[in-house]
Amino acid sequence: MIDRRSFDSLIRDTIGNLYDFAALDAHPLLYDVIKPAGEVNGNQADYIRQVFTGAIETLRPLKKDNIQNAPEWRPYIILQKRYIEGMGLKELATWLSISDRQLRRDHHRALAALSTLLWNQLNSENPSAENAGEDDGQNQFELHKERINLQETCQGVVSTMKRRLDEQGIHLSLDFGQTLGIALTDRVILRQLLISLFNDALQLQNGGLIAIRTLAGGRTIRIEIDFQPDDAWESTQDGEEDGTLETVRYWSERIDAHFAVTLLPGAGGHQVRFSLELPRADQRVVLVVDDQLPTINLFKRYLSTDDLQVVGVVRSEQVLPLARELSPALITLDVMMPQTDGWEILQLLKLDEATRKIPVLICSTWEEPELARSLGAAAFLKKPITQKQLRDTLQ
Repeated sequence: MIDRRSFDSLIRDTIGNLYDFAALDAHPLLYDVIKPAGEVNGNQADYIRQVFTGAIETLRPLKKDNIQNAPEWRPYIILQKRYIEGMGLKELATWLSISDRQLRRDHHRALAALSTLLWNQLNSENPSAENAGEDDGQNQFELHKERINLQETCQGVVSTMKRRLDEQGIHLSLDFGQTLGIALTDRVILRQLLISLFNDALQLQNGGLIAIRTLAGGRTIRIEIDFQPDDAWESTQDGEEDGTLETVRYWSERIDAHFAVTLLPGAGGHQVRFSLELPRADQRVVLVVDDQLPTINLFKRYLSTDDLQVVGVVRSEQVLPLARELSPALITLDVMMPQTDGWEILQLLKLDEATRKIPVLICSTWEEPELARSLGAAAFLKKPITQKQLRDTLQ
């Protein structure tokens, strides 16, 4: 079952693309979480729209006349006007006779109310969901990291968005530089992040031009999306953020990417820049296999100063496919893995033609270096492992 934080992000992302079939169809988690109870009239995206519009109607106050400025009506009005009728944020603030900042606050509360309603509905259908906590989310989706050509991915997303670009008369400036932009990331989640950012840029832009570029440097490669914002854009001082951008930030962290929003000065007014920084695929990869996320994060910190990309794996069945895909320079392997233990995984790696030559470092609380070497491991380290021990062994 999905954890609550992931669910909240999913709801924010989905409602922002409620009438965009391409965005709904490409979402990495949507149809695993919100599943039809039976036969569905139309496609899956139609079903999702029915679920959301029904939930919004449920938030409509009972036995009360629609008083435009009544606080109890505001969550319903904001969701109805913004996401069903397509009213812009600036227009909505004027219609409600409230400031842009107050609208952001009320908008945040409205989305929270919608998410809570849908979460409770999900719990009623699946009581085990109620016990899903923040830390339980680590295994709720599977990352499939691979080498991704950013130019091809960006162009694919642009093709998906072409109809909307043409309808709004938006010109795109594309600059992919001279360096081949290859990132190491999850293809489906990256596509969804880019679709969400393009959607947000389309809604907020005012100059008729969106510039997209990729820049490679050091250990990362970056996608930048620049546009001139309309009056609805304000640099917030109270820490609140557009729901779409909050979702992008959340999913970026999940794929080891860094997302930032920058306000740039310009001759024709301010420019907004969305930047998404991803690990480059031409770095040497270390595959860290451990069912404990704190250990994976510890190894990432240990190796943060080296020219290495650390990819964590928490599930035994993912190890062999990822090792084949990424051809890592090294695999660190915990013995105490669930279902298939480290010794079995080691033997599978050594029997597979594509992975048998990859050096494997066994990490265990048990003192068994002889067994590790007899099964083909290159080295053995007893837990707990210090940074010096790990780096000395790698060298």
